[in-house]
Amino acid sequence: MSKRNPNAEQYVEQGKSSYILAKQSHGKYSYHYQNALNQFNAAISIEPLDEEIYYLRANVLVALERFKEALEDLDKTLKLNSQYEKAYYVKGVVLSKLGEQEKAAECFSKVLEINPDNADVKGMFAYNSGNYQESVEYFSKILTQYPQDVDIICYMGNALYNLGKYQEALEQFSNAEKIIPNLSTALYGQGLVNYKLKNYNSAYTFFSKSINFGDSKYYAAKIAYDLHADEEVIRILGECSTSKEYNIKGLSLYRLKNYWGAASVFEKAMQMDQDNAELYISYANLLFEVNDLEGALSYYDRAKLIDEGMAKAYYGKYKVLSVLWKKKEAIESLDKAIELDPDNIVLYLCEKSSEYMALGENKEAAYYLNKAYDIAKDRGLNVKTSNEEMTHINDLLAYYKLENRVLDNIITPLTIEVKEIVGILKHNMFQNDEVNTCSWAYEDYSKLDTTCDARTIFYENSHD
Repeated sequence: MSKRNPNAEQYVEQGKSSYILAKQSHGKYSYHYQNALNQFNAAISIEPLDEEIYYLRANVLVALERFKEALEDLDKTLKLNSQYEKAYYVKGVVLSKLGEQEKAAECFSKVLEINPDNADVKGMFAYNSGNYQESVEYFSKILTQYPQDVDIICYMGNALYNLGKYQEALEQFSNAEKIIPNLSTALYGQGLVNYKLKNYNSAYTFFSKSINFGDSKYYAAKIAYDLHADEEVIRILGECSTSKEYNIKGLSLYRLKNYWGAASVFEKAMQMDQDNAELYISYANLLFEVNDLEGALSYYDRAKLIDEGMAKAYYGKYKVLSVLWKKKEAIESLDKAIELDPDNIVLYLCEKSSEYMALGENKEAAYYLNKAYDIAKDRGLNVKTSNEEMTHINDLLAYYKLENRVLDNIITPLTIEVKEIVGILKHNMFQNDEVNTCSWAYEDYSKLDTTCDARTIFYENSHD
């Protein structure tokens, strides 16, 4: 382009100086950044066709984590100069930060077309292509020359995280935050690592500090949801911006029995992401809860169309068919869930037992309950490791009790081991403030005859 206007040039130089001072101050809220932004704004008002000024302003916006505005400036730069190598690179970095890895890879490819020897881009290209070990090698070389480059440090942390090297990743993110305190990318990275390591208190703290960055809001809400802090989930999420945020907010509203509110939130989520089977499952579960059985069945089927391997869709459909007294169809759907999700086989076998009990096929019912118990025991029947599995078995006991079914010919042959189960259940459910759910079971089965050992004989005779 033609020679820059002297006044614009002066603003540009002042903006560059302020930007350097801001970087040296290691704080994204440094007033130097705002001053740099003001100087570049003034320069652009004089030279609106100067691609370099847009590029410079984009860098300030990236530092301030105003990524959408930064992308707009970078696009203006590239529109004015399609061979502007640095603009492609920074655009790739921004897109990568926003999780748009394919678009980022396209930008890095463009840089390598212009300059095949760009080491920074080779590292980023390897990262965005999923070659994390190769990217670590490139990033390590870059950091030997530029040890204070927090962007590269954080990408190194992300690469190590994806390689499963969580402690090394944590060190990188921690180092980045030491260089620039409260850097959102570093806080978010530390949150992810701690979440992966199940250090939920630490993860929650880091996500809360970087609440508006990446998926921090979602993860903070997810931790609160797992702790049954549903009011806190709703507070954290506020106005949702992604389908998974809407989904977890809907799940909390559902758990709070605010069904209308949950329905509205789930509908927004499905409008936003029509190919997410999980959302249809959530909505179907809600419809089932409010006794819209046909509606629930329809949404479980929609989920299956999106993901044929989703066991929860078959399990949900089983529940509806069971209530509709289509027991054989229900069992078929349940068998499909067992095939797809063997990790939850204890739950499914308990449900299968209940179906055969409803059909009056007591030997089959006893067989599947015994089988569920055997698997639970093989997986380590103790308070610390079997809470969920024992709860599944208790669900079946509760089902029988609530339906006033005769239990003696099903449960008695389990002898002392059932007493052990309900004792553990009482302990577990007490911890979850649901002791009343299983207290009846403990009272009923604490009277079992513990001197006989009929379980094995009954088990064998039931399948002669």
